[in-house]
Amino acid sequence: MKSGGLVFFLVGLFALCAMMPSASAQGKPGNCPFYAAVVKPPCIKWCTTDYDCPSVQKCCSKFCSMVCENPTK
Repeated sequence: MKSGGLVFFLVGLFALCAMMPSASAQGKPGNCPFYAAVVKPPCIKWCTTDYDCPSVQKCCSKFCSMVCENPTK
């Protein structure tokens, strides 16, 4: 029975490690700008990570969309 508990522990630990971002997936420097919701635009997903964006731009959440934006310092 103890080996069964160890298996569940190891599977859980593996799943936790798999969900953690790697050092290379940390993204580009800077922060996404803040937007106050005035009118909700349609939801569009232009990017999923910073590296989908050109140059220094970051993939930022803008309302319900994901868009490439110039970072704030």
